[in-house]
Amino acid sequence: MRALKGKIPRIQGDHRGAELHAYRAYALATVARFWPDGHIPASARPWMKEAGRIILELDRLAADFQRARAGNRRQDANRIRRQQNGQRFALLRLEDAMAAQAGRSVQTFAEAHRASLAVVP
Repeated sequence: MRALKGKIPRIQGDHRGAELHAYRAYALATVARFWPDGHIPASARPWMKEAGRIILELDRLAADFQRARAGNRRQDANRIRRQQNGQRFALLRLEDAMAAQAGRSVQTFAEAHRASLAVVP
């Protein structure tokens, strides 16, 4: 099996589906954020794959949540919302681990936003 462009790890055999394009976009952005040279260390590859799986699951849960809301199924919507929160927390933990492995300081969203505002003239 060949590597994907950008040397991001595969999470499935065939990456031609639309949802797997979302994984590729996330993975390329994550590589650019944590490893600007484009090289993912071998120790971080499993974290990247798991984070990609979580991204895909969050996309599926978002679609399920919209269907539940449209069908006025409040119990299903609440259950899906709880699942989404758990997946988001797991994704944040994985991204923190990747940032620590990359030697980058972990910024909260608010800190990153303040830093971006300081750059804009």
